[in-house]
Amino acid sequence: MLSILALLSILLFSLQFSSVQTFVTKRVAKYLSKELNAKVEIGSIYFKPFSELNIYDFKLADSNGTPILSAKKLNADLVLTDYFQNKIVIEKLNIEKAYVDFQVYKDSSNIKFLIDYFTPKKKKKTGEKKQMELKLYTLNLVDNHIKILNHTQKHHSRGVDFSDIELTHFSANLSNIQQDSSTLKTKIKKLTFQEKSGFILRNMNADAIITGQSMEFNQLRLQTNNSTLGNNLKFSYDKFADFGDFVKKVEVTSDMEKVFVDSKDIEYFAPDMKSVRFKAHVNQGRVTGTVANMRVRNADIKTGDATRLIGDITIKGLPDINKTIFDFQAEQLITTAKDVEKLVPELSNKNSFTLPEQLHNLGTISFTGSFQGLYNLFDVKGDFKTDLGNIHTESKIDIQKNILYAGH
Repeated sequence: MLSILALLSILLFSLQFSSVQTFVTKRVAKYLSKELNAKVEIGSIYFKPFSELNIYDFKLADSNGTPILSAKKLNADLVLTDYFQNKIVIEKLNIEKAYVDFQVYKDSSNIKFLIDYFTPKKKKKTGEKKQMELKLYTLNLVDNHIKILNHTQKHHSRGVDFSDIELTHFSANLSNIQQDSSTLKTKIKKLTFQEKSGFILRNMNADAIITGQSMEFNQLRLQTNNSTLGNNLKFSYDKFADFGDFVKKVEVTSDMEKVFVDSKDIEYFAPDMKSVRFKAHVNQGRVTGTVANMRVRNADIKTGDATRLIGDITIKGLPDINKTIFDFQAEQLITTAKDVEKLVPELSNKNSFTLPEQLHNLGTISFTGSFQGLYNLFDVKGDFKTDLGNIHTESKIDIQKNILYAGH
């Protein structure tokens, strides 16, 4: 036994020498190429016995030589106590300047051979070699480049094409990773990337739960090109391809708190929203539904220079603003004629909108009641308070061309 331990110690010590590392590098690349039926290249390897593995200039290509994965540096903190039970535990994996090209076909993908190799088998026939099982708890990504192309979907160049995604400068820290055949749970910190459409995720922190039908982000803080989101956010869908029709097929649930939304960012995911422009500070509000059929409950929203909406809002029909029905049950609406003249053109893709001078004389307008209808043709029922006095009204207002008023 002592002789075996001594021999093992000598072998491990010898790994510190560059000549031995070069030999091991070549053997490892050859072994992986044979095991995976692929082409594996490795610039160099440094192994600190039982605890750390560094791989430099790693390249993986399929059996036809097509590049799939490369990385400037891979660093793994290892736990090898269960190695002889065909289990490798990686406490932390660092990946720097990696390139990933993931392609999906009708019945397979270009990394299926990797998935098949590392997926534990539920049943094992007697005498069959047990596959290696891999556990990962923390993943740190630095300045990576990821391409995901689904050949089964139609492609477009308007905003983010979820069937043809390309992310650059992709960095993140994923900790507390828990994964099974249907669910991934992890804590996300400092997630950043830029998509080829121009969409930028400047920073994201969240507790994430991802399945085949939903993505849920709790304790969320997220910054994009122009917007800031917080609290929690959930996307629900039948399949990931539904993001290709985000407006109608992806259900959004969010308890918003201290959020700023710029419609330019929504346009990356819903290109038809291009004609609808707005910026809004959301102090609070619970959002449910799709973009095309959305409900906001207990909303407290500020927009324009002096407009504030408090109440419940239902919006049906976006992105076609001319057919969109608004139902606003206003606990309080505060605005001015000047703000209305600014907001209407932005929402309706018009060059300008002008109200009569008499309405400007009303000063700050406060309203409690309901608005129902199109943005330019709606029923109003409630109480107005203005600088010139108060009024109760039940009326229909038409501002499509000139302002027409019917009611009392």
